[in-house]
Amino acid sequence: GFSLKKSEYYTNTPTVNISVDTTISDLAEFALQNGTNYKTVRLLNPWIRDDHLIVKQGEKLVIEVPK
Repeated sequence: GFSLKKSEYYTNTPTVNISVDTTISDLAEFALQNGTNYKTVRLLNPWIRDDHLIVKQGEKLVIEVPK
């Protein structure tokens, strides 16, 4: 068994959701504009499968980024 102190627990990073209704041609640049990096965007949004995001007309997607 393990005995951990509360100070040794992992903490969740606070995040915010950004609603996107236009295509993002460069997710790395999008990440930088929102104060984070491409790797973090991909970790928080495993449904994103490429380095760009195509949003169809009339569709809105939500991307989670660190606060």
